[in-house]
Amino acid sequence: MNTKKRSVVFPLLLVILLIYFLGVVEAVHSFDVFRLIQFDKLIGNKGEVSHIGSQRSFINLAATTVATRGALSRRVVLLPFEQFDNSTLTDIINRGGDGILVLFPINTPSLSSSTVEAWKSFENILLDIEIRIPIYFAYADQALNEIYERVLGSGTTGGSYHL
Repeated sequence: MNTKKRSVVFPLLLVILLIYFLGVVEAVHSFDVFRLIQFDKLIGNKGEVSHIGSQRSFINLAATTVATRGALSRRVVLLPFEQFDNSTLTDIINRGGDGILVLFPINTPSLSSSTVEAWKSFENILLDIEIRIPIYFAYADQALNEIYERVLGSGTTGGSYHL
């Protein structure tokens, strides 16, 4: 009799787990990203090498935003490109962030000339420093914007989004 109960419970448990994980798989959103450049630069005549740009390339972390208080370790920070500047980059690195995903608007021609100039200036800074965390850029389609809003609204939990 006891063996009969086990033979019924196990398949039932398996079905429940399968239904649970099917819901998780539905939440997958695929999107194209572009990684910050990485290169080695010779300094002077001594043959010293400076590593410029994003030195790591792999992200497999829970998502969060800059608004999250405290440490950002084991998290990738999602932020709109308007918020991405030198002080924000320094803050994310100092708080232990392990990656950054910058969201660009799809309609970039509508950006003001002052915004474009500010970004070009920051771009020159990015091309002159070593960054030990991966930095990616993506065009923020409707699904990515929704993910960002959910993560922003969920506070420190990151809304259980994994990038």
